[in-house]
Amino acid sequence: MTGFEMWKAVLAFGVGAGLGGVFLGGLWWTVRCVPSARHPAWLAIGSFVARIGAAALVFVWIVRTGHWLDVVSCLAGFGLVRVVWTWWASPNRMGSESTGEAGHREHLA
Repeated sequence: MTGFEMWKAVLAFGVGAGLGGVFLGGLWWTVRCVPSARHPAWLAIGSFVARIGAAALVFVWIVRTGHWLDVVSCLAGFGLVRVVWTWWASPNRMGSESTGEAGHREHLA
């Protein structure tokens, strides 16, 4: 592996992480806006189509222009952002005592 290939993989990781942030940020925004939206179904469907379309375009672009290591790096960046975002959005992250299904019901109430 040359230094150039390594930098391409690092760049692909950054692209995947950025895509993951945009994808999950769009999902977060959609979930927060649906309850007050005039047409919540259209908002949810439109957001889904836009997020999936953007992710598919970027992943296809990486596949067509890159090496297999770039694809794996891009997916790893996307996956890492998903793991971090899931941890950050967890209701138990701030030391809440509630756990399990009952805890989620309390959190939603």
